[in-house]
Amino acid sequence: MRAVVLAASLILGGVALGAPSKQPSPDPPKAASQPQGNASENQAQTKADQRATAAQPAVIELLKAPVIRVEATDKTEKHNDYASHEWWLVYLTAVLALTTVALAVYTALLWRATRKLVGDAKASSEKQLRAYVSVTPSFMWNFDRTTLVAIKCQLNNHGQTPAHDFFIESAGVSVWPDPLPDGWEFPEPHKGVRPKNVIFPGSNRLITPYSDRPFTQQEIDDSIFVGRGKRIYVFGTIKYKDAFGFDRWTTFCQSVEPGEKLQHVATMGTVKDGDLTFTTSNQHNDYT
Repeated sequence: MRAVVLAASLILGGVALGAPSKQPSPDPPKAASQPQGNASENQAQTKADQRATAAQPAVIELLKAPVIRVEATDKTEKHNDYASHEWWLVYLTAVLALTTVALAVYTALLWRATRKLVGDAKASSEKQLRAYVSVTPSFMWNFDRTTLVAIKCQLNNHGQTPAHDFFIESAGVSVWPDPLPDGWEFPEPHKGVRPKNVIFPGSNRLITPYSDRPFTQQEIDDSIFVGRGKRIYVFGTIKYKDAFGFDRWTTFCQSVEPGEKLQHVATMGTVKDGDLTFTTSNQHNDYT
């Protein structure tokens, strides 16, 4: 029963919706009556407008719309986070670089100081251990105006290592002014064979320089008497190599003090070794 009533209601509703509403239709518009002349002018104006539009296509065709490219830009201000892990890595790298530079500078300074210390120690060691050769006159043989004058000298090695390849470059005995003038020119070294020897530490060698001619009686008298302004000199140069391979030399120049003992020797008398007094000259006494 209910189904019948529901079906009837649906049918009635559809009929009601489908029925058109009957309203009065409006009257058709009446064409406005215009003069014939005005219609012709309007048509002419329309054609002119159409020609003008076709003649000026630039407004439509040439004025093309510009293409605007919009690029996305992030204008948001960015703040660096200096406490981030990346910045900590930068900090540590900078610290490591500075530490490396400081270590390199310190190493260079340490190497320089060590090198200087080693050099100073080596030089000090060489100075302490090297050979030092001195020359000391001690005896004079008797002479007169007919004989050569000879003076015995002792060479001593005061160092702790041997003096190698030792030889006498020059040696002699002469009568010169007392004191020697500044810049006194000593004789040239002798030429010829130079035998090489070794002087061991604490040992000595004897050499005997002599005059190249007999002295005149005037030279003898001026050198054996006090106040005559001249003396008998023994002089020379010796050369050798030290244990470190360096060339060394020693120059010497000493005079015999005038007096009774020297007068005795000059008249063919004899004295003991060490009785005569020798004085170091103000020149030609040096060593390396």
